[in-house]
Amino acid sequence: MGKEKRAPSRGDEHPDDRALDRLADRGPSRVGVDGALRARDVSRPSRAQVAAAQKTVKPRTGPPIT
Repeated sequence: MGKEKRAPSRGDEHPDDRALDRLADRGPSRVGVDGALRARDVSRPSRAQVAAAQKTVKPRTGPPIT
């Protein structure tokens, strides 16, 4: 007879944490590895977008803002 898998203990968890998990849809990906890799590649900026950003973004050279 094999061992049964048991859910992790939630005794020390706040009751709202489960609701937050459901709201944020935390858990395993539903798109799979191939879908996740495609989404990652699609979200990368193009060379033209990077060049435009480099022209418009000016690095701040001064003390940090607090």
